[in-house]
Amino acid sequence: MIRADNLKRRLAGRRVLVVENEYFIAMDIASALMDAGVDVVGPAVSVAGAIRLAETEQLDAAVLDVALSDGKVFPLADLLGSKAVPVVFATAYECTSLPERYRSMPCLEKPFEYQALVSLIAGSVAPIPESVGPS
Repeated sequence: MIRADNLKRRLAGRRVLVVENEYFIAMDIASALMDAGVDVVGPAVSVAGAIRLAETEQLDAAVLDVALSDGKVFPLADLLGSKAVPVVFATAYECTSLPERYRSMPCLEKPFEYQALVSLIAGSVAPIPESVGPS
């Protein structure tokens, strides 16, 4: 796990898509990510809306609720995977109930600690290279 003092440095300015149809959970996720320096995209409450954001926004990672009002989030997960955008699933179901092809992806079962989510996101994005100053 990444040390707390490195989280903000690793996440500062990163753009993370939040896809969650429960208002208070979406706001809590967004707040935890913003506290870590993330620029939150969304929250999106539907698969269709999230796909529109994924097609138009530059993203560094995504947090995906599995079951949304217009269906399961897997088409979005596939789109993000094709763009090499790391995904963390946040689900009310058991993570073992995910289709086989998604089981190797990070997954948290609700309720979860928001700090655990922030750590998973930080661990999924590549570190930003430290700029080299003039010699």
